[in-house]
Amino acid sequence: MPSSDAHSNFAISTVQTPPTPPNTGGSLVVAPGQGIRFPFAPFNATIGPSSALLDPTNSEIVRVLVTATDTFTIARGQEGTTARAIQRGDQIFAGVTAKLLQDIEQSLGGGPGTNVGTLAAMQLSGLGDDMIYTVPTGNAVTLRTGSICNITNDPGLAPFGPLSAGVSVLLVPAGASVDETKRVISLFQLNPGDTVALAPYIGGARLGPGDSLHAQSDTPGVVDLVVTGSQNRLVSNAATGVLAGLQLSGLGDDRIYTVPPNATAVIKTGSLCNVTNDLNLVAASVVAQISLTLVPAAGALDGTNRIISLLPLNPGDTLPLSSYLGGAELGPGDVLHAQSDTSQAVNINITGTTSSYP
Repeated sequence: MPSSDAHSNFAISTVQTPPTPPNTGGSLVVAPGQGIRFPFAPFNATIGPSSALLDPTNSEIVRVLVTATDTFTIARGQEGTTARAIQRGDQIFAGVTAKLLQDIEQSLGGGPGTNVGTLAAMQLSGLGDDMIYTVPTGNAVTLRTGSICNITNDPGLAPFGPLSAGVSVLLVPAGASVDETKRVISLFQLNPGDTVALAPYIGGARLGPGDSLHAQSDTPGVVDLVVTGSQNRLVSNAATGVLAGLQLSGLGDDRIYTVPPNATAVIKTGSLCNVTNDLNLVAASVVAQISLTLVPAAGALDGTNRIISLLPLNPGDTLPLSSYLGGAELGPGDVLHAQSDTSQAVNINITGTTSSYP
């Protein structure tokens, strides 16, 4: 979701010193000693006259960017409101606004116009790439569950007899090419009657407009795929989707994702996949050693901030990263790095939500 603001009960005060000028100024002072009532910035607050019922004609929502004791630095006219002439004695409070509710909805994979259900249910063609699901324009999707099932243990469905199949699953960012560097699962050998649950690999993944889920089977008429999830309209300040989908260079450090200025990010899911079990892609299968590092803004990539250190990843193996990164909240300039000791071997995929603020 958009990174949630902090909250406090009874976060209310009055304006002691209004902005200068009152319609456009970017700083105010609340009543002495009452700044401590408010949560850690940033957060949204409503300002209006203390003597009247607040409505759109007499009130304004501001974004409190920084607090210093009782002095607040603010961005004006938030959430579709119009900047007004803030006066001494006006009330200011950090209460429920539409943004707070939208943040909650986004965190649950919901939001305005949520559709929950089966996103895809089909049999893989076995003739190359199958596009399973593409997120519509203006929407975000949370993948919940999924499965791939080899049905050839049933003679009624497979009169040609039991067959094994190699299955790959890919998460492709909007506008990117569909190739082996986007694999989340690489040529998993599925025996007759076997079912593999996809939740450990894609469950909770947050996809944005144009992001797509693909699958490939090397045998026709063998493998069924089912995926469920929820689809909802995006909120205005949130960019949800595949934050990174690439193959590690094996030539040192790879910068995977950097949080933009004036933004926060929440990582939802991720994976590392060794694709060298597919000898159509490489000359030989190799075990790759992987390190994953989360570097604070302006910090150094110096080995002091590793999350994973030289983890061996066998050919065909996928390591879900939710236990390591899922739910991580990153600030402006924070950077996720990865290193592999082998080129053309390991894919990394990260999904999440980036939220901008003024």
